[in-house]
Amino acid sequence: MTTVAQSTTELNAASRRPENIRSLSAWRRRLLIGVVVAYAALLILAPLAALVSGAFAKGLGASLQALSDPDVFSAFLLTLKIAFLTVAVHGLLGTVLAWVLVRYRFRGHWLLNGVIEEKSNKILDTLLTSVTPLELLTGKLLGVFGRCGR
Repeated sequence: MTTVAQSTTELNAASRRPENIRSLSAWRRRLLIGVVVAYAALLILAPLAALVSGAFAKGLGASLQALSDPDVFSAFLLTLKIAFLTVAVHGLLGTVLAWVLVRYRFRGHWLLNGVIEEKSNKILDTLLTSVTPLELLTGKLLGVFGRCGR
């Protein structure tokens, strides 16, 4: 009995990773996470810093004076109106489209569903890279027809 217990203990000891390898693995994992977080922060903070430095290049007074201009205020107001209208129209039409896609089967259903899926998958690609409209259209068509096998 002791021989079996002893051999099991030796097997467990041999299969365990040494403590220094385990700590090295944790150290590498933390370093990799740190590098990824730093890179993502750089991608977000560098354009933001350029925007802020450009806005305040002539000082805070010049920026406040530009904001008090009636044309600038009307441009901001127009931007907010367009954004609100866009959200409302997309919300309404997107809900109707989702309802129709779930509720009914019609000719071209697979194509419409594929285009919608490709659009949602391409949003991140478009935000992170510079894609020309031709490349985006080609990717959508290859994605739709390639996935469905048609």
